[in-house]
Amino acid sequence: MKNRFKKLSVNVKAAKQIASNPAVCDILENCTSTRKLLISMQCQEDHKKEKERRFTLQEKIASLSIFKQSPKGYRFLRFFFILPAQQTLIKLVQICNIKPGINSNIFSQLKNKADNMKIEQRLCVVMFDEVSLKSNVAYNERKDKITSLVDNGQNRKTEFADHAQVFMLRGLIYNYKQAISYTFASSATKGPERAQQIKDVIRGLQESGFIVVATVCDQGPNNRQALKLLINENRGIYLRKGEEPKENKILINGQEIVPLYDLMMMTLLTSPQRN
Repeated sequence: MKNRFKKLSVNVKAAKQIASNPAVCDILENCTSTRKLLISMQCQEDHKKEKERRFTLQEKIASLSIFKQSPKGYRFLRFFFILPAQQTLIKLVQICNIKPGINSNIFSQLKNKADNMKIEQRLCVVMFDEVSLKSNVAYNERKDKITSLVDNGQNRKTEFADHAQVFMLRGLIYNYKQAISYTFASSATKGPERAQQIKDVIRGLQESGFIVVATVCDQGPNNRQALKLLINENRGIYLRKGEEPKENKILINGQEIVPLYDLMMMTLLTSPQRN
């Protein structure tokens, strides 16, 4: 018992020396909240056995952000740092109520974020793309639901989906990005439906406080048709006002938005890393 207290006393003394070191204090002061959280996690859980470790929700979310960047890199980091197991993070994602279409929870969180952002930080573009899927039967045991059917968030059909449409928010000046909506379809989403999805997503972002200045997509026929419908709709609005229509611009809630085509966007959205 005496040796145990002596060892504990030495450890406490060493910890005080480290904590009072000016270099360490300077590093901790300049750390982001996420880094401080990860450092704190190493100190609090170090003396515990692996199965005895318990992580807070914030610690799991911080770890999940690392895992989503690179699952392979996350597994490598677990050899050197104390981090939640991969299965723990997967269970956390399964708890989240994420559904196809417009998700009010996502836009609510975006609004909270936008409230603390400057105007130039809220300038953004909306990127969207569609990828092919292999039709199969996917059953979500937790929700007791087949999740591999056609679903746009409003209508769900008893057809197997073979395409997924994804919308992403990306900062124009500041480097941030966030997936904000997805839908499942049988064959490629038709132009009129895609045009409505574009309007719904942009309106949701505008209500959340973001300033959408452009859309970015590839030159697929359905994308071109959807944007042409929106541009023609904009033309009608200006003509009814007795004003000269503006070429190649979309008007949503009185805000002009420029549609852009980018072939390289396909690589950004459909790369394996985004999975």
